[in-house]
Amino acid sequence: MAYSHPSSLLPINALLAIPDDKQDICLVIRASSTPNITRTVTVSKKVICSGYITVEIEYTAASESAGQPLCLMALRIPFVHFVEHKKAAPNLDASIAIDIEFQAFDILDRRTIACFIIIKITVTKLEHKKALLHPHTCLPENITYCGNFSTPHTFHPNRGS
Repeated sequence: MAYSHPSSLLPINALLAIPDDKQDICLVIRASSTPNITRTVTVSKKVICSGYITVEIEYTAASESAGQPLCLMALRIPFVHFVEHKKAAPNLDASIAIDIEFQAFDILDRRTIACFIIIKITVTKLEHKKALLHPHTCLPENITYCGNFSTPHTFHPNRGS
């Protein structure tokens, strides 16, 4: 039996308002959504991730003058979700895969589109965080020289200055 990575489905149901600077909508030509993870946090038995879905909609405007111009709008829908993972613990780094499982867009009126999107979030890898050690501030390479020195003062740790 093959190993299955822990995953979870997140349904997103949103009403998208046409921005004020855009024309009224007549017909949706094309709609796409792209998920992005901005942050992950691991806690006991859970991986929490936050991000947003960028929704791009190409539509014809409901314009009575000059035909029906083609319009494009892009909006972001934020989300926060978690995936249960039996090996998750604080201070672990999680690698996440995110996919669109389903999306549907419906025109409610000339200024509103209803969207229903299901995303699948999968934890593909957990690993210990690599500690980033900050340099010690007393080391000579971390000294900021002040004043109008043509050459910086040389510091010799064993002899003083």
